[in-house]
Amino acid sequence: ALIPDGHEVVILDFANVEIIKRLMPQETGAALRTIYTQAKNLKESSFLNNMKKMVLLYKLKQIDKFLTRYQAKQVLIIAKEIMDLFRKKKADFVGFKLWMGEGFLGTVKIGEIIRKKMPEVKIFGGGPAVDTAEEAILEVSSSFDALVYADGERAIVELAQYCDGKTKIPEIGNLIYRDSQKGIVRTEEKMIENLDDLPLPVYDEEVYLAMKGNIKNKIIVFDESRGCPNRCFFCPHVHKSGGKWRVKSPERILKEIVRLVERYNLHAFRYAGSCTPSETMKTVAEMILDKKLDVLYSSYGHVDRTDAAHFDLLKESGLHALFYGIESGDDKILIEKMNKQGVTVQKTKDVLKAAIRAGIFCTGSIMFPAPGETDESREKLMNLLKEIYSNPESGSTPLQFPGVFPGTTWYQTPEHFGFKITCKNPKRFALYYKIKPFLPPRFWQPLPYTIDGKKYKQFAKETEDFAKELEAAGIVTGVTDELALSMRLLNRGVREFRDRSRFQLLTGDWQGLEKDLETINRGLTVDADMRQRVREVKF
Repeated sequence: ALIPDGHEVVILDFANVEIIKRLMPQETGAALRTIYTQAKNLKESSFLNNMKKMVLLYKLKQIDKFLTRYQAKQVLIIAKEIMDLFRKKKADFVGFKLWMGEGFLGTVKIGEIIRKKMPEVKIFGGGPAVDTAEEAILEVSSSFDALVYADGERAIVELAQYCDGKTKIPEIGNLIYRDSQKGIVRTEEKMIENLDDLPLPVYDEEVYLAMKGNIKNKIIVFDESRGCPNRCFFCPHVHKSGGKWRVKSPERILKEIVRLVERYNLHAFRYAGSCTPSETMKTVAEMILDKKLDVLYSSYGHVDRTDAAHFDLLKESGLHALFYGIESGDDKILIEKMNKQGVTVQKTKDVLKAAIRAGIFCTGSIMFPAPGETDESREKLMNLLKEIYSNPESGSTPLQFPGVFPGTTWYQTPEHFGFKITCKNPKRFALYYKIKPFLPPRFWQPLPYTIDGKKYKQFAKETEDFAKELEAAGIVTGVTDELALSMRLLNRGVREFRDRSRFQLLTGDWQGLEKDLETINRGLTVDADMRQRVREVKF
């Protein structure tokens, strides 16, 4: 959006192998690999093994404390490097994509340093944390001149114009900012109604620095649609992008796919929309086949808005994986607690099994324990998943306990659904909440709500126990649709891929990650035979 308006842009993407090298000292990674291996061998429940687990847990807590201190120092070094680049480029402003927890804390620290050392540089923020926490960010940090909510393309161009003295902050839509007289101000929301008007995305290496080499997974997140008409009670997507579909035309989508292949030699992508329309997917698939394009891709799906008659066509065009929100195995919970309109357990089973028969890897996400969960609904869910995933290689079931996110119906009327929020400022709490990847969720900081009277440790343990039961039944948890693309390009089985990926990420095994990324990216760019093998996968 900025480049066509005449601005020079550099994208710094720290989600790559190099950052893992920096944030995980070699000796700490080695200690974690030893602990990981030891913990994996303690499968039996006995007094001796339980004592060993407690020792390992103590060691993990100590490592977590050390890494918190060590990584805080690395953030300071990264901030200096960013400022050096700013000076070299004579930058007018920096825009941060804000996440929660460590991502938010690290960014704010970098922003504070920039504000102190380079006060002439404007600092703006956008991304998931803004959509969730909104004005709470300005309440806890003075780093930002403005925050962008909802669509950001017009706002970021107008912010650049503001830095050039061509417009004023109050005249720009989709902003949250602090006014000395009025306090925190929110400007008018302005959605981009016709997504075909958006400029084409840029992945040139001199702009998007992380695209050089193999430090990053180059499966592209493809922005084909925004908004969602489904209005599930737990989903914040309507709050962020609106309650109706805004969809690029099939012609525009094809144009972007052709550009990915011909300009960037990138042959794999994931549709980013919350619920990509089935007819759009079908039409684009026909165009892909007509143009004989060599691509692999994955997408979200919605059980009630899927036409199973399209699956063979989609598979032939390069669709490898679909993400469905199964959520529960109980029809009453689906409708009354989640507003999954048009979705039944039977329809879920029929659609996912049809997709699997067509050779499409199916991710079926669940929330457990759901509000209103009973022993009976638990059994129904287990039976449903066993029936869908009778072939363990055909899919995976990511699961999590229910999250009560700002902007959702659950958050607005929690008591109606069996939730009780137990803190005064949930938005601020969300900003600072740290996920502890080395520890089981029940050892994380307790979340500030109850589910049907159950406190955090109780429902987190239920989630953990259900995951163990799924694994014992041969159902693999934790592999999403876009990960399934990487999995097939690496030619690994579901469990092998999941376990290896967890090992690499949790222990900072950057050498293993780098090697795997090289294989994945080769499959995305030059290895047509590998892509053809993925397209031919059947279950």
